[in-house]
Amino acid sequence: MNLNFCQKCDKVTIKGITGNVKQGAVVETENNEIYYVEGLHDWGKNIGRKVLISGCLKKIKHVDKKENDNQIIQTVDNGIWVEKLIQHPKWKFMDK
Repeated sequence: MNLNFCQKCDKVTIKGITGNVKQGAVVETENNEIYYVEGLHDWGKNIGRKVLISGCLKKIKHVDKKENDNQIIQTVDNGIWVEKLIQHPKWKFMDK
């Protein structure tokens, strides 16, 4: 896998629902966008809660490379996807 940084980091505030995936803690927005939370492995007992999270948004382009010409990369995006990572995150839960 080849990693390319798409842009410099921008300050953002995201509203969504906390969740856990294999790669770590995430926040999912109303638009079904997934944001990874830097330095947080999982939300523990706070999974499924509404959260307001702020930080530095870093977009990282991932490109899956073929090992040989006969290999087929079977993904909708042909092996290219952009990870949205919130660096230096600070959050506040919006529910009790």
